Amino acid sequence: MSDAKGVLIRQEEAVLLIDEIDDEKTRDLVGALFAALWQETRAGVSPACDFDLEFFARVFIRFAGKHELIKAIVDGGELGSWPD
Repeated sequence: MSDAKGVLIRQEEAVLLIDEIDDEKTRDLVGALFAALWQETRAGVSPACDFDLEFFARVFIRFAGKHELIKAIVDGGELGSWPD
């Protein structure tokens, strides 16, 4: 097992993206995820390799904006194919 530790990169860019989210539900979901990520890093947990927060923010913002999909997942509903 490797002792290599990665770092969080492009943090400022990720924060700027999050600040630009207009939809309150999406912003809350993304904010909660990033709060959990910060809690882990403050607790001394680090990624095994460098972790691009801007890229991760872009992907999660796209997902978090799909409120009906998230509701279906939480409710245990049938998802079918992944929506565009």
